[in-house]
Amino acid sequence: MQVNVNELKFGQIVATDILNANDVVIIEKGVTIDEKKLRRLKMWGIKEVEISDGSGAKNDSIFEQSESNSKVRINKIMDKILSVSEVIKSERIFIFEK
Repeated sequence: MQVNVNELKFGQIVATDILNANDVVIIEKGVTIDEKKLRRLKMWGIKEVEISDGSGAKNDSIFEQSESNSKVRINKIMDKILSVSEVIKSERIFIFEK
């Protein structure tokens, strides 16, 4: 079932790989939606996600422990970029408020 990103709920399971504009997987099929995944989707401008009934869920924490998997490294880098950009954004707001 297609779900608008703004209507996603934590715990829902991604039914298909989600690709960015360069056809790089940003979230794999079977991954559970959490706060980080939702931020990543919004950052990449993803509007809708195919959600499954949960029968094919994979353990995301085990998947992300595989350092040899390039998709995991990309996801970790993107999470770090999001984190740093949020700090920069909050600092800019703080500076302009003075």
